[in-house]
Amino acid sequence: MEHLAPECQRRGRRWQRPRRARSPIPSRAVTIQLDWVDGGIFFLNSRAGLKNESGVKLQRFCLSVVAALVLVSPAVRSQLIEGGAKRFKHAFVDEQTGKRTMLLTGGSATNISNEELLIGDGVRLQFFDDTGKTNLEVASAACIYNLKIESVASTNRLEASSGSGQFSLEGDGFEYARANGSLTISNHVHATIQKDLLQSPSQMATTSSSAQSAGRTEAAPATNQLLHIFSDRMRYQSNLAVFEHNVRVEDPQGKMTCSALAVAFSERSPSDESRRIESIVARQQVVIDSDQVHASGDQATYRQATEAIELTGNPAWRLRQYEGRAEELVVNRRTREFHARRNVEMTLPPGSIRQSGSLLPESSSETTAAAAEGQPAQVRAGDFEFKPDVTDTNFNLAVFRDNVRVNSGNGNLDCELMTIMSSVQSNRTESVVAERSVVMEQGDIRVTGAKAVYTATNELVEVTGNPEWKMSQREGTSEVLAFDLKNRAYHAARNVRTRLPPGALGASTWLRSGSAARTNAAASGTSTDPPKPIEVASDDFELKPDAANTNLSLATYRGHVRVSEPERMNLTSEELTVTGKMSSGTNQVEGAVAEGNVDLVVREAGGEKRAQGDKAVYTAGNSEVVLTRPNGVKFVVADAEGVIEGSGSKAVYTGAPEILELSGNNPVLTAGAGKVRLNPESLKKKAAPALPKS
Repeated sequence: MEHLAPECQRRGRRWQRPRRARSPIPSRAVTIQLDWVDGGIFFLNSRAGLKNESGVKLQRFCLSVVAALVLVSPAVRSQLIEGGAKRFKHAFVDEQTGKRTMLLTGGSATNISNEELLIGDGVRLQFFDDTGKTNLEVASAACIYNLKIESVASTNRLEASSGSGQFSLEGDGFEYARANGSLTISNHVHATIQKDLLQSPSQMATTSSSAQSAGRTEAAPATNQLLHIFSDRMRYQSNLAVFEHNVRVEDPQGKMTCSALAVAFSERSPSDESRRIESIVARQQVVIDSDQVHASGDQATYRQATEAIELTGNPAWRLRQYEGRAEELVVNRRTREFHARRNVEMTLPPGSIRQSGSLLPESSSETTAAAAEGQPAQVRAGDFEFKPDVTDTNFNLAVFRDNVRVNSGNGNLDCELMTIMSSVQSNRTESVVAERSVVMEQGDIRVTGAKAVYTATNELVEVTGNPEWKMSQREGTSEVLAFDLKNRAYHAARNVRTRLPPGALGASTWLRSGSAARTNAAASGTSTDPPKPIEVASDDFELKPDAANTNLSLATYRGHVRVSEPERMNLTSEELTVTGKMSSGTNQVEGAVAEGNVDLVVREAGGEKRAQGDKAVYTAGNSEVVLTRPNGVKFVVADAEGVIEGSGSKAVYTGAPEILELSGNNPVLTAGAGKVRLNPESLKKKAAPALPKS
């Protein structure tokens, strides 16, 4: 018992020398969590900033304490205290500058061996900077100074704080060894940091100026402005504090765990009364959790100069309802921007890109299934950024860049840039914008263009930049292409060009004779050349379900309509409406109506038919064409047997029986051979057709 410290004897426990400081732990896997509170994603991001109560200055000041003990001259060290002393006080001075660096005080000092001095009854270490100001104070019940190995050690509790009170530290057992120049706290480390240590002096000045201009005085730091760090062990050397083993960081806005956490402090500047944190690096299984964000990786680094937190080493995250991974993740505390770089892979929740996950219209059955289940979307990109919308703080922007590919299971979307705008409160998608080399695919539908914009309020998608589309066997181009997703319709505008499959305007060409139709049908069945598609040009085009029968669709072409079925038919009009089956992939036509300056030309092997009028109605069931015009329909049939010309108010041509019926108040017919019949009513007014001209 003769070598036990009196303080330890009074407490009834044996004196145990603290463990030696071990070498730094090598870097390994790390995991970090993020937070989205008060304008920040990581929980480290707070408007108040981060405060480090003791970590930085403790290390520097503890180092100064050790240096002060070590710098005692050999003469002083040889003068052991005989029988103990009261009210011990000793100042340590830098031999080169002559300035006081540390003041060691205690209630008593006692020799416990030829090499060790016990300082007890309340030990206080006070460290000074170059200007003579106190920058760290350390208090403990007792400590032992070993003159031979030049170390200071204690198993007692340590409490320390910076001169400004921004940093504090406590723990059980500490040792300083001059050999490695580091201070080690052995057990139950707890550091408290005020968040404003993470702000630069300019930011502090801005904050103070804003507060004064608002007519209020900043109060002392509140509890929710503190950052707490817990660990099993801590090493401090120069301007670096390293927390090791079971590191836990707690903040009102989130938590972080890791195996090692290094806090680096800056030197005190003439314009700043206190040192600030330059960087915080978390290593080995770092995990950060907060209210809306979770992230993990191999290493996380915070840099004060940029106010950015970088997560590397296969980082993965969950941001609100977004989940993903990349090679690097960066969070800007000031701007609240979340940035993932290189090989980004993400899963977006149902509804992020419309409920079905596709920006193309579905059939009624597909729409019902998609609405009932919802479709998450898998996204790959070179870059991802999540940030507030600078034009409206009620919205957030999720921006994907470089080789963006979206797969929802219900369709694909490829582009170079995709921006999703969502509301801050509900996280509801308000719009989706895809730009540059846009390709949208769903089933047998493919649409390309330079830009596609989806608006959730009206369920509309607008494609611009020379859009092209292919829907089953139907193809087209225009200047603008719009989809009404709610009503399963689409609309093309300006310079519309479409290609329709053979038979899209009826199984047999209008005005074609029954024998010619049968001959062509047989030929098409044996010919090696596939039938050529029908080409339609117009100013405007719209396809939508028929309001009278939703199993049918209405395809309407408007403005300078020109229809060409190569080597078979030409049709011009102001408007053309085709009624057909709604099912995708079918070409079954119920009928067609052409209106406004209708000019129809049909070519056959033996001749040509031409009709002109205001309106032409084609019925596919009987291959009948009804042409009308109040001021007179014109009809010409030319073949090897001659030419038939007629005019009237109405002309009806039925292809199967090859019958032409011309009617009106004063129908006129100039006929050669052929099966031509005048309406009986018209015959009463005109007994016989006019004779052919000589």
